Amino acid sequence: MEFLRILGALSHGALNTLSLALASMALGLAGGTALVLARQIAGPRGSSVLRKGVYAVQSVPSLVLIFMAMFGLPRIGILLPPFLTVVLCLGLIASAYIGEVLRGALESIDRAQREAGLSLGLSPRRVFWSVLMPQMWRLAVPGLINEFTSVLKATPFAYVAGVPEILKEAQTLTAVTSRGLPVYAAAALLFFALYLGCHLLFHALYRRFHLPGFEET
Repeated sequence: MEFLRILGALSHGALNTLSLALASMALGLAGGTALVLARQIAGPRGSSVLRKGVYAVQSVPSLVLIFMAMFGLPRIGILLPPFLTVVLCLGLIASAYIGEVLRGALESIDRAQREAGLSLGLSPRRVFWSVLMPQMWRLAVPGLINEFTSVLKATPFAYVAGVPEILKEAQTLTAVTSRGLPVYAAAALLFFALYLGCHLLFHALYRRFHLPGFEET
């Protein structure tokens, strides 16, 4: 019974954790898609600059970026709620990785399909949006599932910003009850439940939209 009460006490943190992960992933999808589109129109030099920017973002740990945002944004007059600050940081990092996932998926598509679309009289833009983009998303699904897992596992860093996610709530509850082991065991169980639920949902969607024989080569 005590363990169930602990789970109940941490449930609000679990909802915040899920909200953080979903919001950060949504921002990452938008940013990653924008990166792919930018590379299509930037040319070789522009693509090189974008690639270096992606590497720079990927090299910064999530926790360090959150601290930089917490202390840096107010100095330039930008005051954001802690939740939004964390979402922006995790979403920025997710954008860099998702952009690479989408780029890899796009480059894996046979170039003959682009040439076939052009030979049928389609414009390069129409070929990209109607022929290449749908295939890119299908091929990218496994990588996107893995990236969501990474985002979910990065959400505990939000505790440094004061966001009451699972870890922050567990720390508070431990300070009140002095029962660290059951509290953190419950926190681990909630993370597992969130991971398993999202994993099953995403794989169900993947099976729903997957075409047999349509695999990245």
